[in-house]
Amino acid sequence: MRSLTASAIKIFEHVANYSTFYTLFVKTNLFPSFQNNICKILKDLHLQDFVDISYNSKINRNFLASYRAYATTLGLIMEWVNGGFKYSSTYMAEQLIEILNSCQVNETYEVTII
Repeated sequence: MRSLTASAIKIFEHVANYSTFYTLFVKTNLFPSFQNNICKILKDLHLQDFVDISYNSKINRNFLASYRAYATTLGLIMEWVNGGFKYSSTYMAEQLIEILNSCQVNETYEVTII
């Protein structure tokens, strides 16, 4: 199995290099369809990058990739932009790895259906 490292995650470097564009992208709603396109690309990357990582076989792989694209990666990018790029791209990549690793732990949630 391959190990994901911070240096392998290039999305944060890309966002940092084009920070003016991403600031406009995040802080305005001028490009709503573009945000969907970004999420589709991130989803595809997750499907490619995590091919060797085992996951719960009850979970639809496409749903998992969508969740990771929207919730994790895009969420982190938006938070980073809104925070004024306070942290380095390397730090953000390291945080993403830590988040993904912590999500692989078996967690139990109590769900109440009303």
